[in-house]
Amino acid sequence: MSDGSVVRDAVLADAEAIGRIHVRCWRHAYAGLVPDALLASRDEDVRVGQWRARLAVDQPDRTSTLVVVDGSDVVRGFAQVGPTQDGTGGPDLGELYAIYLSPAAIGIGVGRELLAAATDRLRAAGFTAARLDVLPGNDRARRVYEAAGWHASGDAFDVAHGEHVLPHQRYVREL
Repeated sequence: MSDGSVVRDAVLADAEAIGRIHVRCWRHAYAGLVPDALLASRDEDVRVGQWRARLAVDQPDRTSTLVVVDGSDVVRGFAQVGPTQDGTGGPDLGELYAIYLSPAAIGIGVGRELLAAATDRLRAAGFTAARLDVLPGNDRARRVYEAAGWHASGDAFDVAHGEHVLPHQRYVREL
């Protein structure tokens, strides 16, 4: 990367940074898009524990968690990819499950580089197409996805987050 950052596979020691970024980015990127109560309910310590559990075991087949780190190996963001979570689409369809950046890393090109690395990882895992889901009002993310060759599929659906239901729009691309 031009700013000295690199993308690498996540290791267990990255779980704390990933969990904290996950919650902080949710609160930053989704403010005004999701109910305040949902944002407030996100707990960094809980999310860190979830990421520790995920990274403590071998990743499922064709699944990868990537981190982008600065020159001092400080995690600036993460992405996770693999087969579709719901098992639909067949063995050739992969999914970008998550991509989140530290709020300080937003808008400086780190996300574009991480998205490119995640897309490359899907391709290397043998997928020929991929999908991701985004909140319709998340215009900044949608612009990044579209600039990277993703496009809205026209599929829209709701996802329950506890008592809150959020609209999602699916994006797809060929690999």
